[in-house]
Amino acid sequence: MGNLNLWGKFVLPLARLVPLGAAAPATESPVHRAAWTPLAEQGNPVAANGLGFLCQHGTGVPQDSKRAVEWYRGAARAGSDKAGANLGWMYGSGDGVQRDLVLSYMWYDIALTTSAGGNATAQQSLDHLGKIISDSDRTKAKQLAEGCWKSGFAECGG
Repeated sequence: MGNLNLWGKFVLPLARLVPLGAAAPATESPVHRAAWTPLAEQGNPVAANGLGFLCQHGTGVPQDSKRAVEWYRGAARAGSDKAGANLGWMYGSGDGVQRDLVLSYMWYDIALTTSAGGNATAQQSLDHLGKIISDSDRTKAKQLAEGCWKSGFAECGG
């Protein structure tokens, strides 16, 4: 219940100022980081995804793509479809991880499956990747995604 109080007092008002996933002005990101860090460390997917974004883009914090991947993984494990799509991007571009289109497809597939209302970014990316990777790689990515789900996100490749 304490998390909900923190959420209502700090994160939601901050999200109104600068929505997660939007480019946060450097003057706001220390405030975001201060509010999001304890929540993310407790497994809050929105806060973890926000910290991943700050690290990936170096917004008010030193740019650190590897740290961004860690935050995104934690957020994806906790159910954030946006973090799954962010991981799809990171693996597809080789930002913070070795470029791997199979793992990129896997994370976009997980993002789409996790999303309650659909994730247009994940769908568009799956459509694009589906045209450039082989059928066997697509099958492998779907098997990896299934294994990831079944393991409770303990075995997700990469």
